[in-house]
Amino acid sequence: MVGSRGFPALAFLLALVSVAGASGPTSIFIDQIEEYKLLATCAELELSTIVRNMKWGCGDGGSYQSFTCFCYESSAKFSSMIGAHVMTQCPDDPSQNTTALEVFSSYCDIGGSKLAEIAGE
Repeated sequence: MVGSRGFPALAFLLALVSVAGASGPTSIFIDQIEEYKLLATCAELELSTIVRNMKWGCGDGGSYQSFTCFCYESSAKFSSMIGAHVMTQCPDDPSQNTTALEVFSSYCDIGGSKLAEIAGE
C-alpha cells in the first residue's frame, strides 16, 4: 500500500513515464553531464558500460527511453552497481567513486528536468 508521502512521487513518476512515451524518444545522455569529463578512465569506462552501453539492464533497443528505467525504476540498484564497479576498478582513487555517483545523480536530475519541460509544452 502506498502511503500519502509516496503517492505524489508515484503520480509524478507515472506522469513522466506517460509523457515520455507519448512524446516519443527522449535523448538524454550521461556524457552530456559536465563532470563526466572529469572522470578518470577507470571510472568513465565503468559508468559508460553500465549506463551508456546498458550492459546490465535498462536496454531499450536504441529507442532512447532507458532514462526512466535508470533514474526512476532502478536508481538505487544502479547507484549501488556504479559505486561497486568504480570502487573495484579505481582502488587507488576513491574520489572517482564519489564523482561517478555525482555524475549519475546529475544525469537523473537533468533528465527529470527535460521530461518536466516536455510535460509543460
